[in-house]
Amino acid sequence: MKVKGMVRLADNPRTGHGNVRVRAGEVSTFTAYDGSFELTATYFGNRNVNIYFEKDGYKDTTIRLYVRLGADTIIDLGVIVLNPLRDVGVDAIISPEDTIGLGASIIPRVRIKNYTNSILSDFPVICSIVRQTGTRYTNTQNVKSLAGNDTVTVNFASWTPATPEICTVKIRTKLVNDANPSNDKKTRITQVIQAYSSEGFNGTTFPPSGWQRVIVQGTYNWERYTYGTNPSCSPYEGAGMAGFNSYMASRGSMARLITPAINIGATPTSVVVKFCMYRDSGYPEPDMGPDSIKVEYSQDEVNFTRVTAFRRYQPTTGWQEHSVNLGTFSGTLYVSFLAFSDYGNNIYIDYVRVLKSF
Repeated sequence: MKVKGMVRLADNPRTGHGNVRVRAGEVSTFTAYDGSFELTATYFGNRNVNIYFEKDGYKDTTIRLYVRLGADTIIDLGVIVLNPLRDVGVDAIISPEDTIGLGASIIPRVRIKNYTNSILSDFPVICSIVRQTGTRYTNTQNVKSLAGNDTVTVNFASWTPATPEICTVKIRTKLVNDANPSNDKKTRITQVIQAYSSEGFNGTTFPPSGWQRVIVQGTYNWERYTYGTNPSCSPYEGAGMAGFNSYMASRGSMARLITPAINIGATPTSVVVKFCMYRDSGYPEPDMGPDSIKVEYSQDEVNFTRVTAFRRYQPTTGWQEHSVNLGTFSGTLYVSFLAFSDYGNNIYIDYVRVLKSF
């Protein structure tokens, strides 16, 4: 049997091969992965020996032990069955983002990954938000079951920042006997700033108070949705989202969704709008695909200036946050989302925030 690597188990307990030293007359216990085994050296007489091990058939759950006595003599000690490797970690912090609005209700959200081939069950995930002043936010959620090499999104209890400040978001997993603690934690610095407007479309009234929806061309308008079709999706946060039915609206149909009047004040101030848009790979360009949202602003509620646009189509499906620097303003400001249909899939947006930019 070929010996691989010759790495001492004491130095590298999770390698797939190696060796350990057993003294004559002693009973020694060794650990590999999350299993353990005992060896009695008196079996080999009065000699000190090296016990070699390697993965049995390159499986993660068993190892084979054997002794080498001289160049050609090998004593096979058999196969030791080990417990599966256990390793989960924080793959990504989804929410809160790096900048959030004062007074907006936030649901902290993270993605947890199982880095092994085995199902792992019943482990806690803890979210802490450390503030510069005041009480720390802490919430724990339990993951019941997570399949091998799979991920799960964990939502925590809502948090409403009440003070402009810089906070540290800390996420950690606490799996018993986790083999790799280095991926158990992630942190993010989040700045809480003044929000001129924040809307998640969670109320049943649509458009929300102060908002407007205006058909520019065609017969379709913005609507509130609790679940999306074409493509299938759920709101980014909360119970609702805004959408435009470009799946049914003919090419060239357009409608505006306009924020309430925002009082910037007399001092010229840089303003940014952030929002989440669901993007998908259906109906690719050039045949059907340039369904899009144009981000605009107005200071008289009549004339709108386009800043940029985002197409609904992209190869990867999912929610994506966009941040647009609108410019520097004083007085009254309106922000508009102009939906344009090219007869592709529907357009959905959520979690709109108009913020003072730094």
